[in-house]
Amino acid sequence: MKLVKLSAFLVFLSAALILWFFSCGGGGSGSRSLDGDITVNIGSSGKNIPLEASVTWSRVFSVNYNVTGFGGPYTALSMNLQENLAGIDFTPLVAAAAAGRQSKALLADTGQMWLYVGRLEDFGTVCESDQVYGPFDITLDAGSQPSSVSPATAQASAETMDIINIGAYSVCVKVVSPIDAEVDLNSVGFNIAQCDEPPADISGTWTGPYYCEGTCPEADTVTLVITQDPDDPSIATYTDSWANYEGTVCGNRFSFSGGSANSSESGTFVMDPGGTTATKESTYRNYPPGTCSGPCYDDLTRID
Repeated sequence: MKLVKLSAFLVFLSAALILWFFSCGGGGSGSRSLDGDITVNIGSSGKNIPLEASVTWSRVFSVNYNVTGFGGPYTALSMNLQENLAGIDFTPLVAAAAAGRQSKALLADTGQMWLYVGRLEDFGTVCESDQVYGPFDITLDAGSQPSSVSPATAQASAETMDIINIGAYSVCVKVVSPIDAEVDLNSVGFNIAQCDEPPADISGTWTGPYYCEGTCPEADTVTLVITQDPDDPSIATYTDSWANYEGTVCGNRFSFSGGSANSSESGTFVMDPGGTTATKESTYRNYPPGTCSGPCYDDLTRID
């Protein structure tokens, strides 16, 4: 139902919406890192949300923010969904009455929610992503109020954190409510952990073979040049023969996004412990949409 829709959704979307407010939006200057338990007041955007019994509600969101104001990278995002029940007001049957139709009977005492996370280039297919969380079951009490959530907590996987640290990603939310209702979401709490690993030195020139799958498969050799900010090496950029990219470095993992006027690409570069080889997995999409898209895989060697 709406609680879980927005709660679990904000576990992962908080890395953009909330960090945007604290870092880039909200009129502040510079970057402000988040760490620990965070409570966010939702405001008017969480008011008067209608739900219809047994009808699957789904929506896809895209998120993109300025990595220099990100405040990350982060290693963990989690939420106690049970505790977040206190942050909602749930009014049964209001949606049906407002629509001038007869309310459906209570079909079940449990609603469900699913959350899918993917790279920005996966916007059109993110609802089939393998990064899926749920179903989360929300049980109603005798007064048709949400009383419990199972599982009670949500924890982002390492793969999801790589996507979030890119700074550009897609989220699909699916919700099924057991009753007609109108929901106000007042606040949401989550826990976020800063990366506690110092950024490795990944700067230099890397080259090696790559291959791409999808609608326009190809294979060739690529050379990319990575530069890290001397004042903050957790921020890095790189160039190849096609475009420019930027992202964040946590330990030996570099999550990036970028592109040109004709394409976009995002993914994760992982350097081996010896610092001489690396792998890069990414997703690309050419413009206009519907031309070429798919995953790419690079095996790289440091030459400079």
